Amino acid sequence: MLSGPYTGVDGLYAPETITARTPTGEELAVARQALDNAPDGLLYARVDVIPGLDGAPVLVELELTEPSVFVAYADGAAERFCDAIAARLELRRRG
Repeated sequence: MLSGPYTGVDGLYAPETITARTPTGEELAVARQALDNAPDGLLYARVDVIPGLDGAPVLVELELTEPSVFVAYADGAAERFCDAIAARLELRRRG
């Protein structure tokens, strides 16, 4: 979650701090709506939301490709992702 106000940074990129967190019900509803409108069959998606002017979460990015994938932030995530990829490849081989 972004925090503000933005004060600028030296250099090209601001350092990021990535941590796992549990979304609120409102954040989850925004994410679900975004994913419901995304292509079917995605193996990965990251939904970024921030508080809007009224404090309600708003979508700022739906990331469908990600070089980092962030599997280190949830127990078993790497294994689940590998299993999903293997299952997808097996379906394509049979189909």
